[in-house]
Amino acid sequence: MSTAEGQKQKTNSGDRYVFVYQNHSFLGHNSQEVLNTFIAETENLVGVYIEPSVFLGQCSTSPTIRVAPYKFWCYRV
Repeated sequence: MSTAEGQKQKTNSGDRYVFVYQNHSFLGHNSQEVLNTFIAETENLVGVYIEPSVFLGQCSTSPTIRVAPYKFWCYRV
């Protein structure tokens, strides 16, 4: 499967998704910077996708990420 320049080839087996919480209350805690850093650091990795998320269920801490499918959480990133 070919991809356009600058795009990663998507695979189904073993894909990992990193969801970065982007609630408006955390934007002042550098959550946008965290999202941009994850995107930049993984842009050439096949099977790793970074997605913004408006709800992760861990609203009491900031910024928060979740890695799927592993159910791995990090807060205060």
